[in-house]
Amino acid sequence: MRIKKVVSVMLVLSLLAVCPAAAAADEGEGKLLFKYDPATAARDFKFYDRGHWTFDENGISCDNDGRTGDDAWYYTYTGVDQGWTDYVIEADFTDVGEGGIIFRTTNPTDDTVDAFDGYYIGTDSDYLFAGMDLDDAWHTIADDGPDASAAYKIGYKASMHWKIVVCGNTFTLYLDNGKFPTIQVCDDTYKSGGIAIRYRVYPGDLSGFISNLTVRELTGEDGSDVPSQPAGTQTQEPAGEAGQPTSEAVPSAADDNGMPGWLLPVIIGGGILLAGIPMVFALTSRKKKPE
Repeated sequence: MRIKKVVSVMLVLSLLAVCPAAAAADEGEGKLLFKYDPATAARDFKFYDRGHWTFDENGISCDNDGRTGDDAWYYTYTGVDQGWTDYVIEADFTDVGEGGIIFRTTNPTDDTVDAFDGYYIGTDSDYLFAGMDLDDAWHTIADDGPDASAAYKIGYKASMHWKIVVCGNTFTLYLDNGKFPTIQVCDDTYKSGGIAIRYRVYPGDLSGFISNLTVRELTGEDGSDVPSQPAGTQTQEPAGEAGQPTSEAVPSAADDNGMPGWLLPVIIGGGILLAGIPMVFALTSRKKKPE
């Protein structure tokens, strides 16, 4: 019985070495600012008389309303008046051929397809790319992200998870829970604003779905995701009309080959447990002194 008690104590000590790291990871999530709820989404999101929007358990989608060419862009927005500054957006993309997420949108209008006054990261089934609306027109952001470029050749992916970290003047996309940035750009034009879902949908096409959308306050834990060394470099030429990149850039390395954050504490905890076992046997093997 004595051996079991001592081994139990050592096991508890090893778990204590692991649990603080897990607790710190939870603290990094930040306050929840917004979470997509299909029951209330039709009230939470606003849009103009443009496109046929659906908010359901599958996520957010949009059907074409007869528009063609460069006019076939649609967006729906929320949080514009909430004063959000630095935050983290996460969402799942399913069968999205052309679309993405607008952030720090401050004064969205229907004047043009790019009149959202904010930033945009999107996919066109060839590239992931970043840009912005300025004076109701599309502008490519200079390729000045310290850890990744403004465009990444990816091709079509039927399923993706996006995490966009909006921090000061730096905006970073992490693709599919990667540790290193896939897209990163810097700009000082817009300081705060809400988010929007944006699609380009031609007649007869389907937009796909963006689901599991959340917005959380940025914390130090989220900011530390940006590595100190660049994941790779590439160049980008000015974008084409309505936010489409025209570059043939060489993609940067976006693979995550690092050790998982939970592994090191587990190794340390296991070492503590193993180191204590000889002591347990030494203590329990001693014979009682005769009285």
